[in-house]
Amino acid sequence: MDAKGKGKAKAKMPPNDDDNPNPKRTRPSSSRTKAGTVAEDDRSLVDLLSRIQPLLSNLVHKEVKNALQTHVHPLLKSLRERKEMGEEAIVEGGIEKFKLAFCNQPANTIFTNNEIKAENGEAVRVAIYDTTTNAIVRTGPLSSALVGLILLDGDYDETNRSLSELKRNILSPRDGKRPLLVGDGIKLILENGFASIKCVCITDNSSWMKSKKFRLGVMIIDENILAMYPTIGAAVSQPFRAMDHRGEVNKKHHPPSIEDEVWRLEGIGKDGAYHKNLSSHGIKTVGAFVLKHQEIGPTALKKLLGTKVPKKTWMMMVANAFECQSYPIFEPSSEIYLSLNNVAGDEAFNEGLDILEQNNLEYAGLPPLLTSESPASYDATAATGMQAFTPNTINDI
Repeated sequence: MDAKGKGKAKAKMPPNDDDNPNPKRTRPSSSRTKAGTVAEDDRSLVDLLSRIQPLLSNLVHKEVKNALQTHVHPLLKSLRERKEMGEEAIVEGGIEKFKLAFCNQPANTIFTNNEIKAENGEAVRVAIYDTTTNAIVRTGPLSSALVGLILLDGDYDETNRSLSELKRNILSPRDGKRPLLVGDGIKLILENGFASIKCVCITDNSSWMKSKKFRLGVMIIDENILAMYPTIGAAVSQPFRAMDHRGEVNKKHHPPSIEDEVWRLEGIGKDGAYHKNLSSHGIKTVGAFVLKHQEIGPTALKKLLGTKVPKKTWMMMVANAFECQSYPIFEPSSEIYLSLNNVAGDEAFNEGLDILEQNNLEYAGLPPLLTSESPASYDATAATGMQAFTPNTINDI
């Protein structure tokens, strides 16, 4: 091709201007280029974040966990321990600011399925005290707090003020048994600082305890009160024995009535030797026992029981008899009896009185005495004091 032809060929190419752009030489605009670059950057960032997210999550989790273990958990533990130990309720000297206490004590022996009562038959009462003044809290929220009854082992240390220790020692029923405490009065509301325990029974005997006894406890269960006073000292009773209600028919009476059968006295078993010996001499009631004690004297009365009567059993028996609220007074028919009955402390006189009483027994032709009381027929474990004895009783025993 010649130069002219080449010139013509070039002349045939379309002009490269704005009205007729050459598609072979077209370039992308700057806006499109920028948008593409941003999209690529976004995808890269998303990809990067998706790869480092697990690493960041693990790192944050570890740091938060370390912070909790280092700072928060010890604080919570300290607060929990302070609440259990009741530091907020402790005043100077380690004494609790407020505490519950029994106004009277449960009876020494309580029969199962019978209402818990005091020895004199009255309701057991509890009150809340301010230990700094030793006064009952009669006003304010504490005076109307909600309290609950619990049962403890007889060996529980009542001086322990730790709430956590108290809770650990709350007794649970034996397998297959009912709850140890039942009744409407298990939860009580204090009234002017007091509460009377009523309509509450123990369902199981205490023979399975090492001590053979229970203790009754009363503690604050009012959440609103506990929020203000984390620990208030619980009331813990003296140990008492819980016996099966089937043994109640042979229960001893404190105090006895003068109309009670004589075997209701401590140391005298029903249908035992002492019971039979006394009955054979017409001493069938407690009143008759007291009257005969005054009439013939303690030495002669003791001989009516039989031979080898333990002194402890005899003292317990007489003390129980003189617990009567009112008992008959023997009126001697002669001045001789009055003078003899008022002599005390003379050994020679007492020896002579023994001989005189023995002669009286022989003269009266009294029936032979049984030799001993069956050991299993009575419980002589709880000796009582001598407060109820007549003035000349001790020297005559």
